[in-house]
Amino acid sequence: MRQQPKIIARNTQVIRGFVSLLTAGFLVFSAQLAWAQDATKASFTPVKFVNNQAITGFELNQRMDFLNLLGFDGDLKNEAMTGLIDDRLRLAMAKSMGLSLSPEDVMAGMEEFASRGTLDAQGFLQAIGEQGIAPETFRDFVSAGLIWRRVISARFGDSVVISEAAVDRALTNMIVTDAQTVTLAEIVLNAGGDRRNQALALARNLQIDFIKGRSFSDAVRAVSIGPTAGSGGTIAAKRLSELRDDVAVLVRGLSAGQISTPIILDDKLHIYQMVENGSTPVAEPGAQVVDYAQISLSSGAEALADLRANVDGCDDLYDYASKNGLTVTRNNRGQTGGLGVLQSLDAGELAGPLNGTAGPMAVMLCARGIDPQQTASRDEVKLLLKNQRLAAISEVFLSELRADALIRDP
Repeated sequence: MRQQPKIIARNTQVIRGFVSLLTAGFLVFSAQLAWAQDATKASFTPVKFVNNQAITGFELNQRMDFLNLLGFDGDLKNEAMTGLIDDRLRLAMAKSMGLSLSPEDVMAGMEEFASRGTLDAQGFLQAIGEQGIAPETFRDFVSAGLIWRRVISARFGDSVVISEAAVDRALTNMIVTDAQTVTLAEIVLNAGGDRRNQALALARNLQIDFIKGRSFSDAVRAVSIGPTAGSGGTIAAKRLSELRDDVAVLVRGLSAGQISTPIILDDKLHIYQMVENGSTPVAEPGAQVVDYAQISLSSGAEALADLRANVDGCDDLYDYASKNGLTVTRNNRGQTGGLGVLQSLDAGELAGPLNGTAGPMAVMLCARGIDPQQTASRDEVKLLLKNQRLAAISEVFLSELRADALIRDP
């Protein structure tokens, strides 16, 4: 798991033009030259091979120093080596899928990471440089994480489907007070029929133009056929959950100014730029609401077993009760009437038999959380669950790559 940086309390100056220097490869070259001259810092001989890709002693020592600076307090060497091995596997998989990052992508990722410690990328580089850590160590650390996100999205994004029942369960126990919002700009190209290859070629050329410094808004005015072309491509701010799932997955990790890879939607090719990434309050946290139903039972455990076999949720109780001469009482005002058993139930789950004033009864939890007017939308919860599922898939997939890899000492 990526460690978040401590606030590095050092005076720093932002060096203008850092993006263009990074694009030109200047920092990489200068860093390699400087560190190559310091033969005592670390050895450039391999200390591990991952599918014939070498990890050098220099990289290992640099990663250890970097983790130490971030505040990692475990086994530095083991953690550093594990991270470098995993990064080799991530990058190799991305290459096999034809995925890559532009210098602007990397720069945006470095800025986002550095901002967690209240610095910009240049300030962060200067601060770690004072501790003997080369710029490419930070760059490679960030790049591996960024490209892996794209690998997981491309490989598994379409296969993760969140059921309505899963959303129900999440809403029962979840209080979400903020929703992610995005303001995007878009370029739209005609990709229908025989125009598809032409659109893809133009998109590749635009990516090169962006690296060279062309503004996104200029490209919008020149080539976009979308309804937003006249306004520089800007789309009004939306909750992330209001976007199509494939678009939400594509843009959710972008930082301000970063440009997405192209995506074809309904015979149109879209390229997005993140203008602003923020959040908006869904509502202030409110008092918990417990919505539950009580149903009478004709007898004890046997009647409860039959009830469980024929009822899936609170709405089913009424039909079942009508057919069996039973009564249902619904309470959605937040009062549990001393029914502590509700605390351990999920939505749609029954408990009983319990002793009621009129005989045996069962209780079913319908919903729990804050008032529906104060909670997140179903789409927002579904997107959150999808992201959580993708994160779990990511860990499993990486462990499989690790198990299949040839990892050896020199």
